[in-house]
Amino acid sequence: MKTRRNQRGGKRLGEGSHGIVYNLCSATDHDSFCDGLAKFDIQSITLSTLRGTNHITDVEKIHSFVTKLSKERGKIVKILKSSFFDNSIETKYNKEIEMNRWILSIYKDHSAKYLTIEPVHGAVGAMIVAEGHPPLYVVFGTKCDNHYALSLPSFLTHLLESIVILNKHEMIHNDIKPDNIVKCGRRYKLIDWGGSHIALIKNRPMNNLTTNPLAWYCYGYNSSLCSISIPQSFKLELPSVYASDVFQKIYATVWKEFALVATRSREELHEEFKYTFDVFQLGMSLLILIYNKPAYHKKYIPVVQRFTSLLDPFKNAKEALEYVRSIE
Repeated sequence: MKTRRNQRGGKRLGEGSHGIVYNLCSATDHDSFCDGLAKFDIQSITLSTLRGTNHITDVEKIHSFVTKLSKERGKIVKILKSSFFDNSIETKYNKEIEMNRWILSIYKDHSAKYLTIEPVHGAVGAMIVAEGHPPLYVVFGTKCDNHYALSLPSFLTHLLESIVILNKHEMIHNDIKPDNIVKCGRRYKLIDWGGSHIALIKNRPMNNLTTNPLAWYCYGYNSSLCSISIPQSFKLELPSVYASDVFQKIYATVWKEFALVATRSREELHEEFKYTFDVFQLGMSLLILIYNKPAYHKKYIPVVQRFTSLLDPFKNAKEALEYVRSIE
């Protein structure tokens, strides 16, 4: 009898709002996605490649592809799931595939250095139809570590280098937070590109925990609603951070400065800050990661203050990167 665990892909490595992550295949993990997949009577596989789609219905070709997958190492697979806000897994899958294709086209030859998005046998993802089961919508990627020792300043320089590339293409990630930062070998990388968008366009921020309040303000939110929602998020999700003196001081400064600059038009502020919304989020993420590490405070609390300044913001990520390199 097939267990729910096998049907869903084996031992999960993590779970987010959009999907559940498993080892794709592993020589040591005998409960990987590939092991679960081998137990299915697969009727068809639709591969989403960088150029389009490839439908596999021939039994021998299906078996050949599954065999190729079983030899992969160091890869993960995310099985997309429905949510309260979006019940269409197929729609969610198509959006993620298109976003991954877009991001890969931006980073081009540098994708291996900065991204965890990695096509497996030419496929970014796949829809797998098996007899007696609903379709599985899966996205491939590189396996990295989401539990890592913080190393500064490389943490900042690696991520800022990635954001600089986004800025060159007039884009922002829009959802930088500790959960969306991983370490692959010695390099820190951003993940979860679902909220990324063109910086020229006002777009709803993806999270309250680290987002510049001006991003909410420019999007159209009332400033009082903004000031209420963000601390509530901290109280619910990160009470120890929210209660710390170091966070309270940064937070108080941000809101004092917000009150001064929010007297200007939303359009003017969006134009000035659009390329530093990611920098602000990176600064707040750093604050969350070092709030209980006093050894970092003397040198890096001033960095957080600079990254989150609303009165003297960086012009873009390149300027922030030059600042970090100057204090190394």
